[in-house]
Amino acid sequence: MTITLSVPTGFVPIPLGDSSEARKAATDAVIAAAGDDLPDRESVAAGLSAAGKLLREAGALLAGVFVPPSSGPEHYVTLTWSIGHLPAGGPELGDTESLVEYARALADVISQSNPLAVVQYRDLGCGPTVLVARSTLFRSPDSDVDDDPTTISTEQVQAIIPLWDGHRLLLVDVSSSTRDHWAESLEIALEAIDRIRIDPDDEPT
Repeated sequence: MTITLSVPTGFVPIPLGDSSEARKAATDAVIAAAGDDLPDRESVAAGLSAAGKLLREAGALLAGVFVPPSSGPEHYVTLTWSIGHLPAGGPELGDTESLVEYARALADVISQSNPLAVVQYRDLGCGPTVLVARSTLFRSPDSDVDDDPTTISTEQVQAIIPLWDGHRLLLVDVSSSTRDHWAESLEIALEAIDRIRIDPDDEPT
């Protein structure tokens, strides 16, 4: 099975390996995108290295950030691709119809167990896909109830794409620390998800 991933224009990868060349390239790309709004190069490199280590340990295949065209570098969106393994295996998915049925059943289960999330089944270019959207608003602990509270909003969408072997899922996480430009960011991310291609007949890669 071969999985081909697609990234948005301006995507800056977070290095998942230990290569110093990869860390330098990522640091240069981040600095070029953000201009003068970043700390020193060493701090950027250290932050990227730490983030990459955590993502690699979590099973990420690819991760990075992009900035929507209409916003500045302070409104960035994180994209992460990873493989999820079903603990008890999965069904035999021998054809497209069984793959669709499985994805729809997965959407129903997720919707029932996550009543505050918006769960949708979509037939995308990458195949049967379950989209799970969550929105959270945090109030700062030091906020006075009588005053305007300090709040932090987060937006997240996860695409869950069942793979043909029946016991793995391709997971794409899209998140932003702000609601500003979220509609534009989500449209760009969904285009990248739609362009994923999965060839079940290729040699495993």
